[in-house]
Amino acid sequence: MRVDLDDQENLEPNLAPLLDCIFLLLIFFLVATTFEKQKQDDHPIEELSIQLPSSAAALGALHHKASTTVIAINRRGHIFLNNQRINTSELHVNLKAIAEKNPQQNIRIDGDRNTPLQHIVHLIDLCEFEGLRNISIRAASDVEY
Repeated sequence: MRVDLDDQENLEPNLAPLLDCIFLLLIFFLVATTFEKQKQDDHPIEELSIQLPSSAAALGALHHKASTTVIAINRRGHIFLNNQRINTSELHVNLKAIAEKNPQQNIRIDGDRNTPLQHIVHLIDLCEFEGLRNISIRAASDVEY
């Protein structure tokens, strides 16, 4: 069977779909490159930038009991137990001693508004590992450690 191809036929490729693809790729790369990653000068850890609210009414009712153990942490990850700076291994030993003496001991974790959440979660894990379950958290925006 013989097919007669007419020499008059236009055999040029259609460029409209190709141009559509090129413009879509161009738009994709323009949008993708406009997102900038925040530089963190003192910390390589990625964190959410959350500004915690403060409440004047809640601060008045926040008198801690003498039996409350206060663990504070700043944005650099420095840990303070009852206003004395300690490292993580010392904190672990102290928490173990507190848990042996009184497993129902009140523990309060203070962090300023720039403290990464993973530092606070790490402290909660340490407390729970030693069996201390009575843990509270306070965002202290006016306290500088």
